[in-house]
This record gives sequence, structure tokens and C-alpha cells, in this order.
Amino acid sequence: MAIHRDLTAEKAAEAVLRESESQLAEANQLNRMIFETSPTGLGVYDATSGRCVAANDSLVRVVGGTQKQMLGQNYRLLASWQKSGLLEMAEEALEDGASGPRDLISTRRSIAMCGWRAGSPACRSITSPTCS
Repeated sequence: MAIHRDLTAEKAAEAVLRESESQLAEANQLNRMIFETSPTGLGVYDATSGRCVAANDSLVRVVGGTQKQMLGQNYRLLASWQKSGLLEMAEEALEDGASGPRDLISTRRSIAMCGWRAGSPACRSITSPTCS
């Protein structure tokens, strides 16, 4: 007695899955390259804990810190985010789930200069009094 099973559909599905995984890996690599090489300082924060999980070199240069210091920051605890309204905007965006640009024009300088190192001696020495 012999059992015959057609594996054509399974093999085709496996090929589609491999191609999809390959495309996802390429997209992730491109996103990482853009993040790492961007001249704009970029930080990624965990929405639940508020902890910085990634910061590119441009952001580290702007704030004058180190990668380790950046990754130790929590945006919910930064005085500059609280004073500038950025914390409120971030919390609103998380609450309503909306993505897209927010009006940061009035807060750009204080955030760029000290938003991620508020309260540290280096921050106070390189920024305006709004950073504490």
C-alpha cells in the first residue's frame, strides 16, 4: 500500500514565505541604514516604559552625550519635554494612535539641545535655562 501526497502547494507556499522574509530583511536593513546615517538626530522610545531603545549618532552629537547615556534616558522624566509640551504631544499621540507630524516649531531648540539629557551637568552647560 502506498500513500501519495501532492506537495506542490506546500512548496509554493514555502517559496513565497522565503521571498517575503527576504524582502522584509532588505526593508529592515534599509530602515536601519537610514536611521543610522541620518543627519537628523533620531531616537526611538518604548511607548510603555518611556525608555530610549535606540539613538543614532546624530542625536548623540546634538545632545553631547554618549550612546550609553542616551539609552538610559526616559522621555517621561525629562524636564525639557515637560516644559516644552513635547511630553504632552507624545502622550496624546500614543493615546489616540495617530501618526504623522506634530507642531514642534516652538520647542525645537530646547529639545535639540537638551531634551534627552535634561538635568545632567553637561546639559546645563550647553543649553539655555529652559533645560533643567
